[in-house]
Amino acid sequence: MESSARQSSPRTAVPQSMSIRLTGEETGVSALMAAIRGLPEVDGIVELSLDAPSRPDDSSSAGLPDDTASDYQEMRVHVPSSVAYDYVHGRIETLAATTGVVVEWLDLE
Repeated sequence: MESSARQSSPRTAVPQSMSIRLTGEETGVSALMAAIRGLPEVDGIVELSLDAPSRPDDSSSAGLPDDTASDYQEMRVHVPSSVAYDYVHGRIETLAATTGVVVEWLDLE
């Protein structure tokens, strides 16, 4: 009976989701998003926003273009369980490092 209790444990049966913000070059953000979509543990993705920076020039820029501008994408990633959540979280961190994208976890307590 103990093994059947483990199989129905909320740790492995409850769908989870994570909210993240990806910031970086457009090509890196796009590559990371494609890689996340390709993970078999991901049930779905909802893109919440995509914004290119539109910062006003300040007086110190003297009208020069901002060479540090980057895009960001907010998204919610759905996974089938907390075990998949842990795995996908780790994969996103690894993939972000290889694509040069910064990941902000928006739903951490």
